[in-house]
Amino acid sequence: MSVLGFELEWFDEVSGILQTLYLKFFLDDNTIEILKGTSTFLKRIFYPEVKLSDLFVGNSITVFNRLFLIKKFANKATTEYMNAREVRYLCRIGRDNLSQLGKLLIVAKNVGLVLGKVVTTSSSFYSSILAADQGDVVIELVGKLCTNRDALLKAIQVPSLSSVDAVMASAQEIEDALRSCGKASFRSQNCTLCLVKPHIMKSQTTGELLNAVTASGDFQIKAVFSIHMTLSMGEELFEVYRGLYHNYSAMLEHMCSTPVLAVLVTGTGSNADYEDIVSSFREFVGPGDPALAKVLRPESLRARFGESVVKNSVHCTDLPEDGEMECRYFFETLSSL
Repeated sequence: MSVLGFELEWFDEVSGILQTLYLKFFLDDNTIEILKGTSTFLKRIFYPEVKLSDLFVGNSITVFNRLFLIKKFANKATTEYMNAREVRYLCRIGRDNLSQLGKLLIVAKNVGLVLGKVVTTSSSFYSSILAADQGDVVIELVGKLCTNRDALLKAIQVPSLSSVDAVMASAQEIEDALRSCGKASFRSQNCTLCLVKPHIMKSQTTGELLNAVTASGDFQIKAVFSIHMTLSMGEELFEVYRGLYHNYSAMLEHMCSTPVLAVLVTGTGSNADYEDIVSSFREFVGPGDPALAKVLRPESLRARFGESVVKNSVHCTDLPEDGEMECRYFFETLSSL
């Protein structure tokens, strides 16, 4: 087989119309073409940000600043090809053990899995494949070209992942289960937002970064939520930086290029009610320029994981008075969409 077909959904923010398009992925040279009906929407090109590993049902991709949701395989041949090579897991981590999330993502990467959707449950639920309590985190993991389809089930049988449940499931079963989770709800005070940027998600170093946050001993993860932001969502969040950030346009484009992971962070133990968690976490994240961070704060997140001013690993809340507002924007406003 030389060409795969995928049905896409695209919301045109200008016209306000939800459109159905079709993407062709050419296996011989990894090029793509997008059709609108029988007409060409995007002529065949090589677009390096779209890889075969990105093309699974439920995932979203960005091509020239347009966000496309992959709804389904477009034909029987593609369905058979992808199903023969794809494995999916749905995992659950208890709300009191979210420090294990980073470890799970590292293990998943090591067995060839990529991160799909992530939600924090708003209430207890039971589906045909998984049960979870309020505040638990449910994670979709997807693998391509997997020769050992139960590799994750074996890999999580270690004490450090004792609170992780995992089950293999179909795309439809996972979609139904995630819908049963409800939307993440905002329940914290004295919190700050950590937004894991697209380049970290694409390079699959999200697990190492989250491990660094919890291993510090000063911070704990209370909720997580994955979303592919549109340009309008990004503009609403980052509008205050427009006149302050000389790379604003590049930063905004990067933040909307692939899904990001929103992480609600609080203090630990006796510091759980620490009122200046925003400033404390911002100091832990480090200066905005990773090159400067490597000199001034070599143990900071941006020194360890940042690549450039735009790709500096994470966005974190800047001002103490904005911590609750930014968390509420993701874990209340965006999660309800």
